[in-house]
Amino acid sequence: MSRLAPEALLTCAGALLIGVHAHAAAVSVVPHVMTAAEAATTMLDDGRVALTTQISGDLKGPLTIAFRVGPDGQIAGEWALAVSYVQDVDAAGNPVAFEPHEDGDVDAAGQADHHEVLIQRGVLKGEIAGGTMTPGDNGAIAAIEGAWLQVTAGTQEFAAVTSGSGFLSLTTPQDGGAMTGQLDLTF
Repeated sequence: MSRLAPEALLTCAGALLIGVHAHAAAVSVVPHVMTAAEAATTMLDDGRVALTTQISGDLKGPLTIAFRVGPDGQIAGEWALAVSYVQDVDAAGNPVAFEPHEDGDVDAAGQADHHEVLIQRGVLKGEIAGGTMTPGDNGAIAAIEGAWLQVTAGTQEFAAVTSGSGFLSLTTPQDGGAMTGQLDLTF
């Protein structure tokens, strides 16, 4: 019996390693690199700054962050990305490349050749665990640099997402337009 125990132990250990490897292969971490544009800010009644920006890339939709700024410019707060957008589709419901079109565009049979549908994939959200805000003129924000976003939860398509992280950086252009920048998330 003592001679069989090491063999049984090795068999169990091998099965355990195969199971762990299969589980690790099933859980993949995917990086998402996106751009941010049209950022706007508001002061909330509780003293936090609310910033909204439009995200584009493989995830797209409005990003909202609400944060407090410490005396050293460090920021902390919360964020949410609603992955929601309008998609052009053909008459069969298949996505098509965006083309500006007039209402009433029709094909040869007099049918609308494509229309728009609202895609709502879900929400990703979490905490802001660092980064800095640089003030600009007249109380505006000149930049948000390296805002560390921790992913804590998701809904709908992202319901299984419970962890991840990323960075948000935004700057105001020289001409004083809306802040633009980049959002990187990995989950």
